[in-house]
Amino acid sequence: ELLQKLVAWSEDPVPKTRCFAMKAFERLAEVHLDPAFISSQIDSFMSVFSKSLQDQDLGVKIACLKATASFLGSIDDEKIVLKFAEVVGIMVGIMIEALKHSEEDGRTTLEALTQLTELHPDIWKKSLSQAVVVGSEIASNSKFEEATRAAGIELVLAMCNELVYDMRKVVEMKTAFFPVLMNMLKEVEFGTDIEAWNKDDEDEASKTDPYTTALNAISRLSIYLGGQATLAMSEQTLTQFISSSKWEEKAAALMCLGMIAEGAKEALTKKSTLAQVMNMMTPLLDDAHPRVRYGGITALALFASELKPLFQKEYHALFFEKVIKAMDEEAHIRLQTQAVSSICNFAKGALEEGEELAEVFDQYAEPILGKCAKLLEKGLAQNYFPLLSEVLSCISTVATMMDKDFAKYYNHFMPGLKKLVGETPMDTLKQKEMRASCIQTMGFMISAVVEQKEQFLADVKEVAQGLFSLEGKGLAEDDPQLVSILNTYSHLAIFLKEDFLPYMPSIFPCLVSQAKAKMEMQVSEEDNPAVRLGQQDVMLKFKGFNLSVNTIALQNKTNACSIISQLCINMGKAYFPYVEQTAQLFNELFQDKSRAIRKSAFKAIKGMVNSTSTSEEMVKVLMFVYPQVKAALAKAIDVQFYKEIKLIWKCLYDSIKIIMHPFLPENELAELIALMGKSIEVYRSYQSEKVGEFQNKKEDLNEDDYDIIKEELENMGNIVRFIMENAGHIAKVYKEKVKPLFQTHLMEKFLNIWQHSNATEQDIINSICFFCDACDYLGAELCVALTPTIAPKFLATLQHVDCDVVQSAVYGLGVLAKNAGATFAPFAADSLKGISVIVGAADAKSEEKKILTDNAIGALGKLAYYQFDGKVVTAEVTARFVSLLPLVEDGEEAQAVHKLFFENILANNPNLMSNVPLEAIKAAATKIAQTHEAQPDLEILDEAGVELAKKVLQQVINSQEVVFYLSKHSS
Repeated sequence: ELLQKLVAWSEDPVPKTRCFAMKAFERLAEVHLDPAFISSQIDSFMSVFSKSLQDQDLGVKIACLKATASFLGSIDDEKIVLKFAEVVGIMVGIMIEALKHSEEDGRTTLEALTQLTELHPDIWKKSLSQAVVVGSEIASNSKFEEATRAAGIELVLAMCNELVYDMRKVVEMKTAFFPVLMNMLKEVEFGTDIEAWNKDDEDEASKTDPYTTALNAISRLSIYLGGQATLAMSEQTLTQFISSSKWEEKAAALMCLGMIAEGAKEALTKKSTLAQVMNMMTPLLDDAHPRVRYGGITALALFASELKPLFQKEYHALFFEKVIKAMDEEAHIRLQTQAVSSICNFAKGALEEGEELAEVFDQYAEPILGKCAKLLEKGLAQNYFPLLSEVLSCISTVATMMDKDFAKYYNHFMPGLKKLVGETPMDTLKQKEMRASCIQTMGFMISAVVEQKEQFLADVKEVAQGLFSLEGKGLAEDDPQLVSILNTYSHLAIFLKEDFLPYMPSIFPCLVSQAKAKMEMQVSEEDNPAVRLGQQDVMLKFKGFNLSVNTIALQNKTNACSIISQLCINMGKAYFPYVEQTAQLFNELFQDKSRAIRKSAFKAIKGMVNSTSTSEEMVKVLMFVYPQVKAALAKAIDVQFYKEIKLIWKCLYDSIKIIMHPFLPENELAELIALMGKSIEVYRSYQSEKVGEFQNKKEDLNEDDYDIIKEELENMGNIVRFIMENAGHIAKVYKEKVKPLFQTHLMEKFLNIWQHSNATEQDIINSICFFCDACDYLGAELCVALTPTIAPKFLATLQHVDCDVVQSAVYGLGVLAKNAGATFAPFAADSLKGISVIVGAADAKSEEKKILTDNAIGALGKLAYYQFDGKVVTAEVTARFVSLLPLVEDGEEAQAVHKLFFENILANNPNLMSNVPLEAIKAAATKIAQTHEAQPDLEILDEAGVELAKKVLQQVINSQEVVFYLSKHSS
């Protein structure tokens, strides 16, 4: 009945009545009409909307456009929506007409079309070129307001996000849209006024000017469409701008390249592509105009952040040459600020690569820190907070990067930072933020010198006391200093350990109180202001009501959980008095709505277990939290929450791997192993779905897409990796007791993963490692049964192109040689042949293959010890193995191989002792001991290995000199 009235009103001769009918339709759509009703009345709806979209009155047409968009947005059935595809062109025409009549009306129609795109993008498929051209023209019109131009860009970006493969083919993206974005980058603030630009300290993220809008759009465009497509789309315009004589265009080109980096990392991390881009950029890095140089430093910073570690390895010399030079630009404080910021990007990217890039960074540390000291003084003198903030962040990052090597710079900065905190007033937010940054930096510096505790203990205690006193002054809950102080407590805990305990009675209750806080929310009517909950609450507006959320309370709760988790991990056994309260707290948070809070709770399990001193305490702590952890895991599996499943298995492994005795009762163990099987099924389902999804789009995929798919699958494959590690530890602890459970829930699943056509390299490695653990720990009988099935697969895998995969396979052959007895004999010849190829390769000791080679030598030793037959595995094979000792590349494998060597000597294994001259055995054993003494950082012997070495050298070889070295090193 209502529909009939609306239809009648839509045909009324009075425009206002027709307009009212359309607005009523829009409201009707908001209540989400019954699908069956929509389907039965679809022809009536189409007739009304099609006619009203062509009304003579513009107001009616605008109202109808909004009603149509709202109506279509309420429909879930894509087939019904696509019946309206023919009117999209008409709607675009109305939007253009509306813009000419009233910019505000035009902008609201644009926003309505963008919302429709996000819900039903396929409706645009026949009109993509038209939409891109119109969006580009709106964005390029400098007479429009900033919000209107941004709305034109948003429409196109929404299409790029939802219709990736189609938008890559739209020619107008290259000929119209991208050139418009590049020209908007020429609309720079302050123009030629360098002094005004220098003084500007407004947060870039808060700006809405055309320049900032275009920068953000370029970044999102590259993320949505991928690097290969974006680089192809931008090549012509970028080349033109880079070769331009105008500084605005050169600066725009450099900023554009930097903003593309995140979305284009798959394309740019290919050496040839990155080299080509760097060759384009390098001449502009020394341009005469400071804003061009600023663009260059920004691009380098973004490359360092997004193209790690390739950029750090290949271009560190160029990067630091230009950045250190920019740090000296006294006339341009903003350029200096950006240069300091870029060092943080470089260091954070390098941190993920460990020692190799740490050594690269060390050579630049002294000039960087020297200039940071001067720039800190400059920032203070000129009261320029952006520079102060970046310098403090830089010092923090460099301290973390250098670790113990930062000790020589500690006293260069700590006295000044303490003075700043002590003397800077707390009157304004800026002052509080600066003090907070100083406090945060002090924390990172303290963490860096934890190995020099005796040298810095007095000073660190002074810092701790000062922060404790400052917190006691009653800082407001939204004071940035409070967050920094609490975060710095976790750094102090790393350093002080048991010396931090005196502060805990005051700190811990405060943290627990914040961690238990309930998030405050207030609902109010749409037309009335919501009740304010605090200074930093956020208003979320919905149709019909507003929701006010106290975000500072949520931030404090999240931060408190994180700090408690860090204290738990960092204080070690000193934390034990607080374990019970922590376990009770986090037991309630393992299923919290905030993933950050859940993450802190799961990570804390490791710290709680580590804080105990006896095996009984370990099990007690684990069993207290385990039921809630298991419930959270089961829930994540049921809803297929992949990241949560991965997180829980990782944290569980980190917690149980130090417990070397049974830690779960049999019924709980059976349930846990069953959950492993279910988790693998979830991963396989994800893998099949993802592969199937992209198989359907195979013709539209480019090289970037394949790289992304592979990365996604490998990332999700970590679920199986952490399950494999948990299973391996359980097998090691429970041995044959869990064999039936492994056979029921895991064996077949890991075998299927291994031999599946879509198996990734990580899948194969995970499966091989699982079977190695099963053969090592679940009994010889199982290994004998498995060998005919898995030995041929190990041998076939030796031909794989990935060194890590081959390494796992060759290690697996060694495991079978040791445990399978005569069952392995038929595979010995092919195993020996494959191992000999690896060990004898000309590049066996290359960076890429050295770990593989160590594992192959280890497998060769197991063949010699356990498969000697005088025909295939001969005395020459054993002698060759002994001649290759010691191993020095893979510390974990070296320790295992050297211990096994010493054990076989002490056991007088005839396959070793009768086949190799005693002098050769003596030489190998002595060389192992001497290498361990001369290069302890290689860690080729663990404590058990050292003791075995002493026995061998004393009882068998009678080498007192080397025994003295080992005893000296052990003491």
